[in-house]
Amino acid sequence: MKYRATFYITVLLLPWLWQGCSRPYSKEKIYTEKNDRLPLHQKVELLLGKSIHSNDDVLLTAISLLYSRNKNWVEAKESIQKAIKINPVNASYHLYLAQYNAKLAQNNEAYNEAKSAYELGAYDTNLEAFLARMAVATADTLRGQPFVEKYYQNNRNSTEAQLLMTQWMALNKHYNAAIKLAAHVLQADSLNTQAMQLKFKAWVKLDSVKLAVTQGEQLVALNWQNPWGYFTLGQLYEQQGNLPKAASYFAKAYNLAPSAETLSLVVDSYNALDMYDSVLYYSSYQVAGQSAQKYNIQLSRARAFDKRYNYDSAFIVYGRLLKIDSTDSVVTAEQAFVQRKIAYLQRKKREQKQLADSLANLMPSLNF
Repeated sequence: MKYRATFYITVLLLPWLWQGCSRPYSKEKIYTEKNDRLPLHQKVELLLGKSIHSNDDVLLTAISLLYSRNKNWVEAKESIQKAIKINPVNASYHLYLAQYNAKLAQNNEAYNEAKSAYELGAYDTNLEAFLARMAVATADTLRGQPFVEKYYQNNRNSTEAQLLMTQWMALNKHYNAAIKLAAHVLQADSLNTQAMQLKFKAWVKLDSVKLAVTQGEQLVALNWQNPWGYFTLGQLYEQQGNLPKAASYFAKAYNLAPSAETLSLVVDSYNALDMYDSVLYYSSYQVAGQSAQKYNIQLSRARAFDKRYNYDSAFIVYGRLLKIDSTDSVVTAEQAFVQRKIAYLQRKKREQKQLADSLANLMPSLNF
């Protein structure tokens, strides 16, 4: 009787003992469990505390997946890199690392890891598309062709595959072919702004200014928050000699994505059009920020003040420029000219005051 009771107890406890002797975690449980009042770092600490082995690649991979579920890409990357050091031939680990690098916009690293996963025989339905994307993103015209062409051949009706092939053609300077394929995408989806932009870029590369302008106008009409589109159209209109349109589009590009390069084009264009109020607006610190301190921007600002008869402000800005470069003879000459204007106006004011005082003294007193 005693032995029978012991036997039953052993049978009942055997699953529990087996669980205790085996690894005390489950990858599936880690990234599907919804018990999640614990902060992420406490979950990770709990898992690490339960781990028997510090060099456990399966646990490290599970932790990286936990981090990735919470979009902590840096921590996910660090965990999977540790797992790869322990087990460098696991294809899925390299694929995870590729995905994390892509999330961190580290395309070269993502591409290299994806190729490692591919060479190690990783099976993933999205790997083919991922390799094609990374080949295009890294402009790997030497070794990326098989990945892009394979993905396109296997997915000819896919819009993504068609757009990737269009980009690939453009990278290899096959611009007419890129235009043809982009047009095919637009036949199926006339509002596809990515296809429009690719077609626009191809016309620009072919120096077909009129066709590029037409395509660019269609692009910004649909995607009016496209700074590159406005900037490129500004350059094209400048080539055509349409400075008002160029200035307007440079300004739109700057308003969407401020940069020192675009600001210089905005200020130069408005200067050429004698639109000095616009020059003063875009060269102000409130609008341009630190870019307003650029030498050429400050010089344009000083000249705009001069043209607007604000000689005192012009003189001050010229003075700032000379503190930066005291050997600039052009700035020295322009400041001296402004100073003469100030002196002339001051003299005229004194003369007018003297004349007014003289007339007041000569006027007879009138009694009413």
